[in-house]
Formats: sequence, structure tokens, C-alpha cells
Amino acid sequence: MEEHKEFPNFWSAVLILALLIGVQIILGIIAYDLGLRYERGDPGTAGIITVISCGIVFALLMSYKKIGYREIFNQTSISVSSFILVLIIPLSFTLGGAVFWINDITNLMLVYFPAEESEYLALTRLLSGGIVSVISVCIIAPFIEEMLFRGIILRSFLENYSVSSSIVLSSLLFALFHLTISQLPVAFIAGCLFAWLYVKTRSLWPSILAHFLYNSFVMVLWSTYAPDVQKSSYSPEFNSPGVIIVALASSTIGIIMLVKILKPTSGQRL
Repeated sequence: MEEHKEFPNFWSAVLILALLIGVQIILGIIAYDLGLRYERGDPGTAGIITVISCGIVFALLMSYKKIGYREIFNQTSISVSSFILVLIIPLSFTLGGAVFWINDITNLMLVYFPAEESEYLALTRLLSGGIVSVISVCIIAPFIEEMLFRGIILRSFLENYSVSSSIVLSSLLFALFHLTISQLPVAFIAGCLFAWLYVKTRSLWPSILAHFLYNSFVMVLWSTYAPDVQKSSYSPEFNSPGVIIVALASSTIGIIMLVKILKPTSGQRL
């Protein structure tokens, strides 16, 4: 049976994220000493270090809270397939449109807060690694980040704060964890959606599905526009008004569908 349900609160969660970053740094140093050379954003070695780091932190947290993976992933009797079948269409509408207008928000941030060369190159490496990037960005990242930010942090926040405060605070930490100014609003918006899905369903599978879809759409958009990997900087290019209107309409339709499906509770509707 789960213990310490109110742990972590906001400040404890901040310390946990600092611990996670610290473990990643230590493992990176160990890897370097062992002769493994990799650059920031490398989806291979860096991805492995991230998985190991999160595994260590998860093990400590789950041992302290006396909670298992089954409890973290799904607190309902609804199957994974049911979640996917019911939510994949509205989430595709929502996130398929969002990837365009969110891209413009990111570009707007880059106008006022230009990305450093190292940040741009790291993003390029992360998204241009072929199948390794697909596995790291579209599969590993959604599972790890949802387990941490929704399965552990948001779950405990709901014991400490109101629903709205829990969503906002957990999404704020999710945004800050990405460590780039240009991604702050994007990560916060996405975090709010993922958190809302968790609150409505009490399962990680809908938020994992949403996270997977969004990251996949980003990968497709990135590969379609085929940015010049030889460039050391990124010049923001905004979508046309027509594209944004269609994108916003798609997201609006998707959100309306999600609200109807998940009202009043997922357990009653799914």
C-alpha cells in the first residue's frame, strides 16, 4: 500500500529534479572517464544516461513511497487499448494542430531570446539521429517524463494542493526541467494538457499517448522541413496566417472532443 502520499510537495519536487540532474552529471563524468565521448543532445549515449539516471531516482522514490509501477501507470480498471482507441483521434486533432501554432510561439520566443549555437546544435543532434532519435524522443522520453512529472509529482501534488494549482505547479516544473528559455511556454502548455489528461483519467496512458503523438508530430515536421544541419544558428520562420487558422481550428475541435469524452469522468465514459 502506498505510503507518504503527500511526498513530494513543490519544494521537495524541486530537490528531486536537482538530484536527477546531479545524477545525470555524475554519470556523464563517469562515461567520459570510461572513454565514451558524446556531445550535448546525442540521442544515443545521452539517452542511455538519462534512462539510467531516472531509473535510479525512480527506484529511490518508489521504495520510499512503497508504490509499484502498476499503481503509477493506471489507477483504474480501464485497459490501455481502450484509452488509445477512444483518445487517439481527438488527441491527433489537438496535437496535430498544436505542433504548428506552438512552433510559432517557440519562434516568437527565439526572436526575443535567440538560441545559443550550442543549444541549436544540441536540438539538431537530438532530432537528426534517425531511428535512435525516434526511439529516444518518441518512446523513451514520453514514458520517463510522464512517470516522473505526472505519475509521481502530479500524483502527490493532488494530495497537497487544489487540482488547478497541482496542474499549474507540475507543468511549471516540467517546463523548467527543459532548461531552455525558448521552450518554456511550449513545455508549460503541453504539461498542462498532459496533467489535465492524468487528472481526468487517473492513468498515465492518455498522457503518454499525447506526449508520444506530440513528439512524433515534431519529428515529422522537423524532417519535412529538413533544416540545414551545417548551420550553427536558427532563423525563426513563422507559418502563414492560413496555416495557423487551420491549426487552431484543429486543436479546438480536438479539445472539444476530449472534454465531451472525459466528462464527467473517464471511468464513466470510456
